[in-house]
Amino acid sequence: MKKFDLPEKFKKEVRALLEKDRAPQSILLTGSTENTRRNAAVYFAAALECEEKNAPCLTCRACQKVLSGVHPDVYWVESTGKSDSVRMDDVRSIRETCYVVPNEGKRKVYLIPRAERLRPEAQNALLKVLEEPPRFSAFLLCSESRAALLPTVLSRVVELSLGDSRDDGITKKQEEKITGVCLAVCRAIAEGEEYALLKALVPLEKDRLAVARCADRLGELLLSALSGQNESEEAVLLGRCFSVPQLLKAYDVLTGVKEAVDRNANTSLLLCLFADGLCSLFPARHG
Repeated sequence: MKKFDLPEKFKKEVRALLEKDRAPQSILLTGSTENTRRNAAVYFAAALECEEKNAPCLTCRACQKVLSGVHPDVYWVESTGKSDSVRMDDVRSIRETCYVVPNEGKRKVYLIPRAERLRPEAQNALLKVLEEPPRFSAFLLCSESRAALLPTVLSRVVELSLGDSRDDGITKKQEEKITGVCLAVCRAIAEGEEYALLKALVPLEKDRLAVARCADRLGELLLSALSGQNESEEAVLLGRCFSVPQLLKAYDVLTGVKEAVDRNANTSLLLCLFADGLCSLFPARHG
């Protein structure tokens, strides 16, 4: 039997919701690592399909099918392609099929393990079914952070947290993108090249999570530059090109970006704050 290394608080929340017949149909699982979020989604799906009273029992026929990935009413919606985003065709398929009664289970359960890869237009396309889902359908969205989703989506889901997010939930591809953007941004602001800065931020378009991550990473680099204790290429570059007041000003810019992320500002606004704030350093750059 599959073992679930999940927070006991989460398991109790799931059992309580099912015991009182109050299980929400649109759920957002946040925090911890991607692997933990996936396991939590499977656990919740098993609970929704379980044939026993103490759901999820993890031993009945329905639970075993969910755990084995062969339950006909449990669907995984994965991000694909070069852009690593959830396809609009998959979202349209959800909207069309969720109104068809289940094949054999209690519900049709749609699992989106990387909901942060839903582009804004895809999130908007899901709004109606998230707000008024058919009585026999359920939607489990997973995301490292709620900041990756639109406010309209967040208002239609019940969030269950799995604990603090950790960097090991970032994929290798995401890590490479964040690292590349941070290096390009540091070089651009050190050289006072506004166009280079704007170009460096292009990979963050339509990726709120990456914007937040880059703001965090750059903030750490600025603090390292201020302390002079970090020998990374980016920190050394910033420390050499900017005075302490300028580094502090840049840090304030990034703090503003992160606060805007927490307020669920859209990605276009976040990038404007990012670019405008850092470009303001250029005229004061010293030699």
